[in-house]
Amino acid sequence: MTFKNKKLAIISVSNKKNIDKLAQGLIKNDYIILSTGGTAKFLSSKKIKHISISKFTDFEEILEGRVKTLHPKIHAGILAKNQSSISALNDDTFALIDMVIVNLYPFEETISKKNCTYDQAIENIDIGGPTMLRAAAKNHQRVTVVTDPDDYNIVIDELDKNGETSIELRTKLAKKVFEKISHYDLMIYNYLNKTDKEVKNSLPNSLNISLVKNCDLRYGENPHQKAAIYDIKKPKMIGFDYKQLVGKELSYNNLVDAESALACVKQFGKPSCVIVKHANPCGVAESDNLLKAYNYAYKTDPVSAFGGIIAFNKPLDSKLLKKIVSQQFVEVILAPGFDKNCIGILKSKPNIRLLLVKKSINKIEHLILYLKSNKPLDKFEYKTKFDFYDLLFLDVLYHHNEKGKSLFSGMFKKNKPQRIFRFLDEKSSFSEDVLLMLSFPIGKFVKALIKNFSIS
Repeated sequence: MTFKNKKLAIISVSNKKNIDKLAQGLIKNDYIILSTGGTAKFLSSKKIKHISISKFTDFEEILEGRVKTLHPKIHAGILAKNQSSISALNDDTFALIDMVIVNLYPFEETISKKNCTYDQAIENIDIGGPTMLRAAAKNHQRVTVVTDPDDYNIVIDELDKNGETSIELRTKLAKKVFEKISHYDLMIYNYLNKTDKEVKNSLPNSLNISLVKNCDLRYGENPHQKAAIYDIKKPKMIGFDYKQLVGKELSYNNLVDAESALACVKQFGKPSCVIVKHANPCGVAESDNLLKAYNYAYKTDPVSAFGGIIAFNKPLDSKLLKKIVSQQFVEVILAPGFDKNCIGILKSKPNIRLLLVKKSINKIEHLILYLKSNKPLDKFEYKTKFDFYDLLFLDVLYHHNEKGKSLFSGMFKKNKPQRIFRFLDEKSSFSEDVLLMLSFPIGKFVKALIKNFSIS
């Protein structure tokens, strides 16, 4: 059987979603369909006309189906630049293949299953599929390659309108193929690394991170720059997990400041508030309730708080929200919860964003600090009115403020009565001898406090 001057399309898919509709659309546009094992059975069940790959190549599948599309007639048909290239072979059984529709064995889904064995994972590494996809994507000047079921409709639409696909679409689909194959190979590499006993006891030669776009942002660090959020898919990482409830679209700077505020406020167990401007805390406080915490944080530096980001570690009520928006201009407010009236309050302030933090906010479980006595810091009996939580608070501020000591100096001068610095007003016999002098920053920072504020 000769296929010269016929339009051929290979369909070989593991995901059968809408493949019958695609096949019918191709037949309507005068394509002859070539298909493999499971796909051929599926098309037969839908009474869709097709020719098996084995009949086309005159070569039966071998090695339990491991070798079926790895054949010169398949790859010559895909890689040939034009009819002249095929004719030069002087073999009428070779023919141009115009379209390749392939999606791969579900390797990632397989290894995600709880009881997946090593053999099951290996068996789901596709060989023939990526080979055909790469060949078709390379030759996209002539060949249309489709690997995503979401692209079926646009392909059929172009065929219906123009009788062929455009070079713009073929280029776009080819790019998607290399993106998907690179991700597929990365999953295999990471899996084999994970199961390699030798690698488990050492560090791998290279690390690969898979990022998937979550959404576009209003702009980047500056208005003329573009920005987007990408999720780290592999290896799995817990990031800034939030849901925007109301407000205009977020910018890059909004998210940087919001994440900085959250990273600081989540360190504390008591009701706490952090106000951040340009990625630095300009007000941090904790108290018996969020209202007091917010008041203390705001009074620290009301000027810098203007246009800032406010984070809480406890659910926010509408009463406090109303106070905040009436008292200051704010870009973003984030908390682990909001009461039912909060959204209604912001109807007159449509630009303010409320971010619901999805992951629970907990203070850190413990801090590994030791004094010269080798006792944990929280077990040490002080001769002073400093307590472990005060030191922890200072440490958190130190880590979340690039300006460090200079900012704290300003805060002390402006608002000594604040609870978080109350112990600085008290006479203390806190001695440098009991400070930890390892590489941990809090040691150096408290030293600076002793020197600069005459704590004896």
